[in-house]
Parts: sequence; C-alpha cells; structure tokens
Amino acid sequence: MLPFTAGPVELIILLVLPLGLLSLFLGRKLFWLFVGISGFLLGLLIGGVIGIGNGWDWPVILLVGLLLGAGAAVLSIYLQKPMASLAGFMMGGLLAVVLYMLVRYGTNIATNLMFGGPGPETWILFLVGGVAAAVFVWVTYEWALIVLSSLSGALLTFIGIAPFLPFNLPGIIYLLILAGLAAVGIYVQAQMLSKTQAVVVVPAAVPAAHAASYQPLPPSSSAAQTPSGNDCPQCGAPVRPGAKFCNRCGATVGAGSAP
Repeated sequence: MLPFTAGPVELIILLVLPLGLLSLFLGRKLFWLFVGISGFLLGLLIGGVIGIGNGWDWPVILLVGLLLGAGAAVLSIYLQKPMASLAGFMMGGLLAVVLYMLVRYGTNIATNLMFGGPGPETWILFLVGGVAAAVFVWVTYEWALIVLSSLSGALLTFIGIAPFLPFNLPGIIYLLILAGLAAVGIYVQAQMLSKTQAVVVVPAAVPAAHAASYQPLPPSSSAAQTPSGNDCPQCGAPVRPGAKFCNRCGATVGAGSAP
C-alpha cells in the first residue's frame, strides 16, 4: 500500500519517476525522451498555472502534458538542435525556479511546484534560467544534453521520491539530494560518452589466416612482360613498381621500385 492517498499529484509522481530515472542515466542516448519530458513538464506547468484557475480537472492537465510531451518527442526526430535548445530552455527555467524555492522556502515543494509557484519573481527566474540553458545547448551540444538531461532526470526522480521524505527538512537537504542525483547522472553519461569517443574505427584488413596462407608465385619466365615489383610487408602480395598502397590489404608500402 502506498504511504499517501492516490490523487492527481500522486499519480503524476508514479508517472514521472521511471521517466526521471531514464533521463538521469540515458538522457543523451534517448534524446527524444529528454525533449519529450521537457514538453510534458511544460504542459503540466501550463495546466497548473492556467488550467486550475479556469476550472480544469486534473486529467485534463495531465492530458495537456502528455500531448505536448509526445509532440515535442516527435519533432525532436526531425529538428534535433532547435528542439534540444527549446528543451534546454524549459529545463533551465524550471530548474532555476526549483533551486530558488528550495533555498528560500525550505519546504518540500516538489509535488506542488507544477501547480503554480509563489510570486512573479519565479517567472523572471524561469526566463533567465531558460535563456542561459538554451544558449548552453546551442553552443555545447553533447555536453549540454548530458548536463541538462541529468538535471531534469534528477528533478523528476526527486519529485518521485518526495512523498517518502520528511516534509519539514531544511531546504539545503533537498538541494543536496537533487545535486547528488544530478552528479551521479552526469558521471554515468560522461563515462558512456568517453567510451563511445574512444572507439577507433580500423579499416578492414585481410584476415590473418588468409595472409598466412598466401604463397607468392614463383618467378615467371616472362618476367619482362609482368614485372614482379616489391612484396607487401604485411600480406606478402606483389606490389607493382611505383605503387604506394597494396591492392590486396591496403597497407602503405611507399613508392616501390622493381629490384
């Protein structure tokens, strides 16, 4: 049994927790997921700020989030960098507001943030953080995806575990939890990126078994018609005079000349 009453906020928590873990550890590889999460959160924010004041029910708010998330994920397949910048704007603004509220109010605001924030200063912070994150994505694409997807994954994971945390902990405790989750995600994704970049593509060469079984042809009596040239130092195949590469294995042999 869940330690809380199943309402709209709790159902959203159950939805965002697995998405948060995926974004935390696989946000760069699952690029469309990161963009879709950004659209989903934007839909919840719009529904929370606009919809509640106009009598929207919570299923409508959730539906708006899902539709915007799905649309953003589809568009990211065709417009990668622009959609990544828009997702960065959304995540950067949301994270700026979260950090501000955690530091200032010191209460567990994770489950209430998406249904309206206190004061107009949150919108100023949202715009400043969003613009900074969008520029960051546009300039440093790969690393920006790692950092922002880890931060967004940390935020969603934090929202998912928030009901299990004591309510009145100091804000710095929540901030440390959020920072710790983000640091783990950044480390894991950075290691995956470094392993990908360390892979060296080697041109296909003649298998060792074939190279070992190759036996040069004995000198022909018609050497004047088919000059023997040099032998490839790698596979032993004859190389015509003046050739720089072996036609059989592609190895560099330099400018060969007939003996």
